[in-house]
Amino acid sequence: MLPSRSLDARDTRPGTAAATRWLDIERRIVERIARSAEPGAILDDIARSIESALPGCRASIMCTDPARTRLRLTSAPSLPATYASVVEIVPVGPEFGACGAAAHFRHRVVAEDIASDPNWRTVRDAALSHGLRACWSQPILASDGTALGAFALYRSEPGRPGDDEVEGIEFAARLAGIAIERDEALRALKLRDAVFNEISDAIIVVDAELRIVDCNASVESIFGWKREQLLGKTPPDVFSIEEDGQPRSSEIVEHLRNGHRWRGDRLFRAKDGRVGIRESTAIRIDDPSGKPTAYVSINRDVTDQRSVEREARLHALQLQYHIDNSLIAFILWDADGRVRRWSQHAERVFGWTAEEALGKNATELAMIHPTDVVRVRAAAAELAAGSRRVVLTNRNVTKQGTTIECVWHNSALNDETGKIVSTMSLVLDVTEQHRAELEREELRGKMLQTLKLESLGILAGGVAHDFNNLLTGILGHAELLLETESLSPGARSSLGSIQLAATRAADLTRQMLAYAGRAALDRTLLDISSEVRDVEVLIASSIAKRIDLRFTLADDLPPIEADRAQLQQLAMNLVINAAEAIGDGDGEVVVSTWAWTNPTLETGVEFPHDGLPAGRYVVLEVRDDGCGMDEATIKRIFDPFFTTKFTGRGLGLAAALGIVRAHRGGVRVLSQIGRGSSFRVFFPVATREREAPPTVPPPSTESGATVLVVDDEPVVLELATAVLVRRGHHVLAASSGERGLALFDEHADEIDVVLLDVTMPRVGAREMVDALRKRRPTAKIVLSSGYAEAEVARQFARGEYDGFLSKPYSPAGLIAGLDAILAAR
Repeated sequence: MLPSRSLDARDTRPGTAAATRWLDIERRIVERIARSAEPGAILDDIARSIESALPGCRASIMCTDPARTRLRLTSAPSLPATYASVVEIVPVGPEFGACGAAAHFRHRVVAEDIASDPNWRTVRDAALSHGLRACWSQPILASDGTALGAFALYRSEPGRPGDDEVEGIEFAARLAGIAIERDEALRALKLRDAVFNEISDAIIVVDAELRIVDCNASVESIFGWKREQLLGKTPPDVFSIEEDGQPRSSEIVEHLRNGHRWRGDRLFRAKDGRVGIRESTAIRIDDPSGKPTAYVSINRDVTDQRSVEREARLHALQLQYHIDNSLIAFILWDADGRVRRWSQHAERVFGWTAEEALGKNATELAMIHPTDVVRVRAAAAELAAGSRRVVLTNRNVTKQGTTIECVWHNSALNDETGKIVSTMSLVLDVTEQHRAELEREELRGKMLQTLKLESLGILAGGVAHDFNNLLTGILGHAELLLETESLSPGARSSLGSIQLAATRAADLTRQMLAYAGRAALDRTLLDISSEVRDVEVLIASSIAKRIDLRFTLADDLPPIEADRAQLQQLAMNLVINAAEAIGDGDGEVVVSTWAWTNPTLETGVEFPHDGLPAGRYVVLEVRDDGCGMDEATIKRIFDPFFTTKFTGRGLGLAAALGIVRAHRGGVRVLSQIGRGSSFRVFFPVATREREAPPTVPPPSTESGATVLVVDDEPVVLELATAVLVRRGHHVLAASSGERGLALFDEHADEIDVVLLDVTMPRVGAREMVDALRKRRPTAKIVLSSGYAEAEVARQFARGEYDGFLSKPYSPAGLIAGLDAILAAR
């Protein structure tokens, strides 16, 4: 005796032939469902298909009644007719066979031996008398989990289902569920349609976005629109009229969201243009969670009953609509200059409601700016003298005390005797327009300032380049003199000082080139605390002594990958900005650093706006107890031309943001009026390891090469010649491109390397490189410039030159650079 039990669903993976068999059956059944074939025929097809696929099995399909309490045998093509009559209707429950139990428990139920299974007490004898010993039943479930019926397989001998039988049962139950659920939906739809379209009132269904998704036939008799013409449109698109005094769609929807029903009259416009009144009842349709998914309105044409009232109200509403929705304020004054009409736009412009303004004159409202009172009185006198229309631009004062600028179009309305009975004013607020004109002028000035800054950048770049040429001579000759063994200690010390000063000057030129946008970032691994300490004295000297400057810098911070000069400039800018926020009084500025790990996306930063990614950061904070800022100011402080300081300032924070952006960091600003500000800058921790210092190769002993040096700067040309000759090389010196090409033509077979300055008048480096490559494609060319190599690389393609020397260069740097080229010959 084997008791019934539920089996877990198995993940069967049939072979190719089996998979094709199930797929063919599924395609055929789904096609029949899609064609809306007769449901009983579809279920018979499913049962027969399973019996054909699983020889020796007999299939049956039972469906629940509408109450889901009983099962009715719907398909059993191979079961004995007498047995089928016994189980034609059975209750849903655990004691009524495998099907009743499966529908009850909503999972598979297996009766391995009907003779001993307790669930078969009521129908056991009938089953055994027809040779049925095993029954395996799978519940047929709807998409929401409701039991729609049960699919069963019978066999003549006891036993459990194998993998193929389990797969077949699950497959059949799924297809049967699709067929049954679609049939029930179609039947429900037909019933709804029968009721829906017999009602004489127009029923309209809209979705959550207020677009029409369904309506009945009566809609055409009332509104004139066919169903297919309305689908996808909103009622205001086609027939609803949204006017003042009438319930608006938004108001009705809001009412429905707070309750479940709305009832009232609404205007409508039929397809033929006829305007009528509909009595409308609207209800809300919710999903299981209580969220509105649709709205239904039931409409009845009541135009005839309310025609007289409608005509009077419609005319009044149309006039009021045009007045109140105009972009021009409408004011009607009586003969004594008191307000008789005050439009809604007048309320928006001047701030007083119609109730507050009615009966008052302009003086009582105090709406004329004191400086324009005389001009307004003159305009009123002009109207009184007979002018029919006077246009005046003057300043007004709103109820809130704000000064605005308005254009007044004043027209006198006279009686038959010519006496003014009222004055109509149409008023246009041009404050924003006037402000925009002022802002355009201000922007024009800022653009001119930008052009000045651009010119200054070009000048700075040119000065830095020329200064690098001079520094090349200073540093080079100083190094040559230091090689002299007979130098006295005092002279050697002086030369060292010259070298140090020139080196600092070279750092200055690099900053000038960076300011001009003609220098690349020199990214190295830096300790931010160490870099701030290096400029601590310089920062302290840049702000007033009355300000207490304190540093709380963390030790052993992880390194960041940054440009040293720009990092120090950022610290300087933030401290100076903090000091200026304190003003002329005493105050405190605190510079701090610490490490921070951001576990998730951090959105509370001003840059980047899309949030600071998760990761490890080093934080630089500059905090002051100065005047502080409001939210509006914080939103604009990084704008290039916004400033709260004196004229000529305001680019500091924009430049600081540019440095942060270049280093892929973030900025957070915390501030309150009167309580100071805090600027926190987040730099991502470097991902690469610190590199060992490069090994300096020993000086080359190679000599005897012929070098063509072309440079229009005499001091550089003289230095390069002296250094190379001292090294034992033969030098051909040219101070212009023309002379350089001539020397190359004379000594083309002798020249080993050409050292060429990038910036020269007349025949420049571009023309010379082209000419040298044509004369001798294998010529070795080393370019030299006071600009960074990245700037030079924009002018030449890869492979057009063999090396680069950045000015100012030292004799050792010159020799090392040429030795590398000569070694590659």
